[in-house]
Amino acid sequence: MNLHFEDAINHKEKVNRLFRTAFPKEERPPVFLLYLRRRQGRASFRAIMDGDTFVGLALVTGPKEVQMLLFFAIEEAFRGKGYGSRVLEMLKEEMGDVPFFLCAEPRDDAAPNAQERINRLAFYAANGFHEVGVHVKEAGVPFTVLSPGPAITRRQYCLASQYFFGKAYFFYLSHT
Repeated sequence: MNLHFEDAINHKEKVNRLFRTAFPKEERPPVFLLYLRRRQGRASFRAIMDGDTFVGLALVTGPKEVQMLLFFAIEEAFRGKGYGSRVLEMLKEEMGDVPFFLCAEPRDDAAPNAQERINRLAFYAANGFHEVGVHVKEAGVPFTVLSPGPAITRRQYCLASQYFFGKAYFFYLSHT
């Protein structure tokens, strides 16, 4: 495994395809926003590469005092092979002492994707991420905040989310 990050813009077709297939429509903003925030320096939008092979995408955003892994996906053909775990480890190392978090759908046994949610939460737990007791809604979709370090506060979540989406769009997202 020769994992490294490259700028998403250099793999735009593959990144865009994975973004559209890995995230439900209600959970993804227009893809142009990801590239815009990257260009503005408000996000690190990267392709995950194993040598010359595209294996996934990661978008990290937030002000200097808190960072959020907003989008993270591994190509289906590479899932279950250690890529996701290694990328999370790389990102945790990169963050150092900066508070770092992500949001995931909470466990809901009645949800149509109940087993997928259970598996995803187990994956994150196995990689050192724990629920911190902050629950949010983005565009009507509930999420729970997970962190590998100290508890993240609602204020920190809001800081990182507003940093990426802007105050007006964040207000819209959190009130729909």
